[in-house]
Amino acid sequence: YVLDEWQKFCIRGILSEDRSANLCALVCLLLVPRQNGKNIVLEIIELYGLFVLDLRYILHSAHLTETSADHMGRVWEAIQSDDDLASRAKISTAHGFEKIERTDARCRIRFRTRGKKVGRGGSPQMVVFDEALFLTDAHMSALLPSMSAQTLAPDQPILIYASSAPVWESEVLHRTRQALLAG
Repeated sequence: YVLDEWQKFCIRGILSEDRSANLCALVCLLLVPRQNGKNIVLEIIELYGLFVLDLRYILHSAHLTETSADHMGRVWEAIQSDDDLASRAKISTAHGFEKIERTDARCRIRFRTRGKKVGRGGSPQMVVFDEALFLTDAHMSALLPSMSAQTLAPDQPILIYASSAPVWESEVLHRTRQALLAG
């Protein structure tokens, strides 16, 4: 990857650690105009989570199937560009079970289109909400049971919201932005 300075800044911030090597940021918001490189930031963070942080389950969710599939394709392409990573990963493109998994089967990234039931049945250590301007309360409700189990773990799950500017209906994105601005 060849990164712009703002991308490096965002990656450092999202992946910053405290003295105990725990991630400092539990909720991250990346608001970037369309087609300006936010997905590269997400790719790097997800790859780091998969291969360095050893996160067992990373969930990448998008509003559209095509967006989720395109993102998975770019992550897989990055893995395939490195012989070491390529030898340590495999891909599944079965409909509804799209994932990139380490060959030791310890860690995986699932790629899903959001819905009322997406996210149930797992306990992700990282959730990426791509296209967060279309994120609804129903989507969040589908994830809450999975996420609540993780909040008791020493390393709490990280939530990453990535989006272009919110629209009027972007209730979850507006609330998240307001909460982060309020500290």
